[in-house]
Amino acid sequence: MALYFQIGGRDMKALRLLLAIAFIVTGATQSSEAVARLKLMSCKDIESADLGSQGRGLVPISCAKEFSATDPYVVLIIDVQNIDFETGVITEILDPGSIVIHAHSFAIKPPPGSTWAHYWRWFVLPLSATTEQLANKGPSFLFSTVAAKATPPIAERLGEWSFVATLTSGSPVTHKFTLRP
Repeated sequence: MALYFQIGGRDMKALRLLLAIAFIVTGATQSSEAVARLKLMSCKDIESADLGSQGRGLVPISCAKEFSATDPYVVLIIDVQNIDFETGVITEILDPGSIVIHAHSFAIKPPPGSTWAHYWRWFVLPLSATTEQLANKGPSFLFSTVAAKATPPIAERLGEWSFVATLTSGSPVTHKFTLRP
């Protein structure tokens, strides 16, 4: 047995309106996931700061898009913002000749039900600094150093560099900076 409804033009418009309202209300009550964003920076240094109940945070110092080969190093910072679920990140650092000098991937895993406003990761490109000078900044700084033994050295690769990061579900974000003599 089949059940049939006969609906006229005016009744059909009312039914469509009711269905549209039901759809909107149902969609509005479902929880929405945060949309993670990327912010990339190149800076002369970083510091750690106490954020009280939120733990510790990263403070970029003297961020710019141009650096001298005589600077001790350049700190490349990735700030992944608004993360409420496991998110994969792929990063690459390319020299002026588009040669990948460092590639790294990692996962960010906030606890279920929580949202992290920021997740920072940084990479240190050594220019004129010695390994000892980098070690004096602390173990996390030293272990974040990339391409320390690159040939030719980083300080000799003058021109425009690219720092590229991609979230698992997103498009690449590119930050460009220049290394001059």
